[in-house]
Amino acid sequence: MTAVIRQIPLAVILACSVCCAQTARPQEHWAAYGLAADDLSVLSDQQLVELYVDAYHQTLRQDVLDEASLVESGRCLFQVGYTFRSDNAQELGYHRVQHTLPELLLRYRLFPRLEVRVAWAGATFDRLSDEITGLADWESRLANPAVGGRLGLWDQRGWLPRMSLTVSAPFDLDSDAKLVNRLDPLASAGYSWLWQDRWLLSGNSGAVWTREGDERFLDLQQSLSLSWLADDRWGAELTWSGLFPEGARIDGISHTLGPGFSYSPAKTTQLDFLFAFGLDEHSPDFVTQILLSRSF
Repeated sequence: MTAVIRQIPLAVILACSVCCAQTARPQEHWAAYGLAADDLSVLSDQQLVELYVDAYHQTLRQDVLDEASLVESGRCLFQVGYTFRSDNAQELGYHRVQHTLPELLLRYRLFPRLEVRVAWAGATFDRLSDEITGLADWESRLANPAVGGRLGLWDQRGWLPRMSLTVSAPFDLDSDAKLVNRLDPLASAGYSWLWQDRWLLSGNSGAVWTREGDERFLDLQQSLSLSWLADDRWGAELTWSGLFPEGARIDGISHTLGPGFSYSPAKTTQLDFLFAFGLDEHSPDFVTQILLSRSF
């Protein structure tokens, strides 16, 4: 692989460097080397390639962890995941186990400040066990796909965070109603602070219209995570999330808190392992998620 990289013409390398210079994050990464964009001419072809690949790798990791970032211009970010939930309601005499996969998400930067997003959670399998009788029942259902976009509002400036606005519209494929009555739109604001190229504080505040029969409700969502990029391969994070249903209906307000870690085996690939524990009676006891992200 190294031999192939060394044969890349200088013009191609410089073109990659110019594309990388169009975003703020690679510029910040070059600054970590004590270099400005004008200083690239002093580097060898091999050093330019290594610098570009390393800067893009840092960009990919921030794209996955940062709730306010856009994917790198001209590239797609594909994510696939699996989520496991366990809830042991002893007072009600049942134990629920839930599996959701493949949790697909495709992101593409269409314009300098706009990316398009297509998501599908896939299938959910529920196993409900009666603790008294020992009987268990399986249920399965398919999630509705969603399309949307993320608009980058501004980049981080000092203590002013990077901000973005995300809008998506899941729609019911099985409904015979008009399209406008089948949409459950979601809008959220993402914000993040990055410092020392290692620490990332990221949050998301959202609202979603949900339906129960003929009624619609506005539910609020909030998450906040602190991530630490230990080195070029490993990272760790701590995430809190909350769900606030309108009027505290159904199961009421719920909160989860848990750690996670990430591993990057290649420059364009990242694995995330996330864990969460319920903080109240309305939350699942335990949640774990495995997420694979690939950029191409």
